Amino acid sequence: MKKILFVINSMEGGGAERALAKLLNLLEGSIDLSFYEIHLALLDDLERQQAIPDYVKVHQLDAKGGLYLSITQLNSLFKQIKPMVIVGFLTRSNCASVVIGKLHRCPVLISERVNTSSHLGDSLSAKVNKLIVKTLYPLASRILVVSGGVGIDLVENFRVPQEKVLTIHNAVDQAHLIKLAEEPIDQEIKGPYLCALGRLVPNKNFSMLIRAFKKANLACELWILGQGELESSLKKEAQELGIADKVRFIGFKKNPYPYLKNCLFYVSASNAEGFPNSMVEAMGLGKAVVATNCESGPSEILQECDVITIDKVKQGKYGVLTPINDEQSMKDGLELMYQIANREHYELKSIERVKEYTPDRFKDKYWGAIVDCMELGSCG
Repeated sequence: MKKILFVINSMEGGGAERALAKLLNLLEGSIDLSFYEIHLALLDDLERQQAIPDYVKVHQLDAKGGLYLSITQLNSLFKQIKPMVIVGFLTRSNCASVVIGKLHRCPVLISERVNTSSHLGDSLSAKVNKLIVKTLYPLASRILVVSGGVGIDLVENFRVPQEKVLTIHNAVDQAHLIKLAEEPIDQEIKGPYLCALGRLVPNKNFSMLIRAFKKANLACELWILGQGELESSLKKEAQELGIADKVRFIGFKKNPYPYLKNCLFYVSASNAEGFPNSMVEAMGLGKAVVATNCESGPSEILQECDVITIDKVKQGKYGVLTPINDEQSMKDGLELMYQIANREHYELKSIERVKEYTPDRFKDKYWGAIVDCMELGSCG
């Protein structure tokens, strides 16, 4: 029996968690479960918001968000399981996985889901974390990145060898999305609305989006799906701007797709992304997109370029891009997409674009990388 150990901080409601849940579900029925045994280590004891298939053996740890406890508890679990390969998701899980892999001479694949430089920031603690990443990431057997921009950042800023980097875009299962989108919405729909989705944290920059929405003064509402530390301050900001009746905070939804299906178009105001799952899923439901041109993801999806520079609104091939943290440009982008001719054009382009992100392609690339490392004992 060949054992594979996946490691992630938790299975809360973020994009990385959804991507791992999707991968585990896709593997069921695709691999021989009499030959492979799949384990999943959850480093933090937090509420599980993603469905984990029954065939996966789940190990709940309690590292309380700390790297040291993550390493020590994962080390104990490794000795118990003795896997042939470790697959990490998210930065802390990746770092802990590399340490354990080196300690036990086990190949390690790490999956980087965000632009690491932007995600970690520039505070003193961030500089320490960047040093840890710069030390550990190059030691991984293979680094699986969610977009070309994420890979460029790791190579240029974290000493990761280019030959270890493999880009695997996230998947969009259109048929499944359409089915899920048929479920009813548990909110009263008073009229048209724009939809934004993500954790209510500074990086998602919902504050800028709310200010831009105020300036645009569109005849619709703005619905924000998600939960997080900034919920109270964002609600207060909407109230102070006099648009509390037009900005609705829907909270976290395990199935956000009915909300996406019924919106006018999708908006992302992020300062940094890896590969914006929710945006591509909205495109899979035929929705046009307005997104900030943060360092990884949006331009790759909407303009087929890993990195581009813009100083104003850009009508890309598959959607509208605006500079990051620029409420005037975001306001212009919202107004542009509110026009029905533009919206209908990009709705068709969205359907065209998501054909590049099939579940089979996503699953086959991931599984191929895992098997290569497991059979060779290393990938670099």
